[in-house]
Amino acid sequence: MSWHVRAGLRRLFTASGRMVKHLLKLWASLVVVSVNVVIVIVLVVVISIVIVVVEVEVVVEAVVGLVVVVLIIVVDVVLVGSSNNNNSNSSGSCCTVVVAVVVVVVVAVVVVAVAVVVVTVVLVVVAALVVLVVVVVVVVVVVVVVVVVVVVVVVVVVVVVEVLVLVVAAAVVVVVLIALDARNLFPSMSEQRQFPKKNV
Repeated sequence: MSWHVRAGLRRLFTASGRMVKHLLKLWASLVVVSVNVVIVIVLVVVISIVIVVVEVEVVVEAVVGLVVVVLIIVVDVVLVGSSNNNNSNSSGSCCTVVVAVVVVVVVAVVVVAVAVVVVTVVLVVVAALVVLVVVVVVVVVVVVVVVVVVVVVVVVVVVVVEVLVLVVAAAVVVVVLIALDARNLFPSMSEQRQFPKKNV
């Protein structure tokens, strides 16, 4: 086998190995991107759960604090009313207790309503951000997949064209070598006529 043919086959095997290496790198990149997307989604979900838990804890603490304040005010008013029973009539103390309880209940209802509205707004914003992040991640994944597919197709086309060029070049070299060998084995008639003729 001629060295031209061996060189062509060597280049063919080298191009095939290069194509397989590019394909493996592209698939590895796709796997890495997919893992990163999953990690981002898990982080977003965990952060959202933590925010919801914190907001619920804040609301519970606010309600418990308001209940404690109401109880303190009621007990204080009752004690003050009982101590004033010796100096005044009982109707005044009852009115004071009723007014104090009504004021505290109204304030508690307003505060709890405001807290519920704030928590609802926060949850809606967090949910919107989560949806936005997920949509952005999905769009990024789609774009990355499309880019990877395009790169793979381009690399495969380039490698196939390179292999075809190498095969054609090797075939041309083989044909030329065969033609040269045939010319050396069978000289043409013009070369035979160059020998001097013998005189009879």
